[in-house]
Amino acid sequence: MVAIPTFSQKDSTKYIQTNKGKFLVGINANFYANKDGTEGIKSLIFQVEPRIGYFLFRNFAVGLKGNYNYERTNYNYYNEKYVSNEFNAGPFARYYLRYRNHGLFGEVAYSYGKNIARITEYMPGIFPNFIKITTVSNSYSFGAGYCYFVAKNVSLELLYQFQKATVSDQWSSGNNSFPFTKQQINNNIVTLGFQFYF
Repeated sequence: MVAIPTFSQKDSTKYIQTNKGKFLVGINANFYANKDGTEGIKSLIFQVEPRIGYFLFRNFAVGLKGNYNYERTNYNYYNEKYVSNEFNAGPFARYYLRYRNHGLFGEVAYSYGKNIARITEYMPGIFPNFIKITTVSNSYSFGAGYCYFVAKNVSLELLYQFQKATVSDQWSSGNNSFPFTKQQINNNIVTLGFQFYF
């Protein structure tokens, strides 16, 4: 006879971290750096995503999460530099499937945010030209992840998210500005992080 693991109510003490009434607090992050010698492009991207949630039911949590995204790209061939700081926040919902110290989870989320970017153009013989880009975004995402409980109330996790965003950009330079333009952007995001449960 083969024993098949189940997730009955009597096993709730095994998975107390995700029981009804518990909280989760954690942070996810990713980092990307790239250098293209042919085009003279150097890029640095850093993203951090804190969250806090509450388990309304066993294995099902809702909460709020934020996102800070920093990007810096130097276009040496064109004598340009691009720097942006983006902030987003919104609700999320997450459901876990647990077995011993392992877990799979799905997550859906919505976020609203604002990004301020600046392009600096260095032209020979004149002062640098500054271009400011203001972006407002509404985004929806869904994803799946894996977590491993390294301690009773701490898990490490890997999360993949597909994000669909509607963004509106406004460009300005000196006293000149251009109206907002809308576009749709799809992103694939992979982050590593850890969560505390209490």
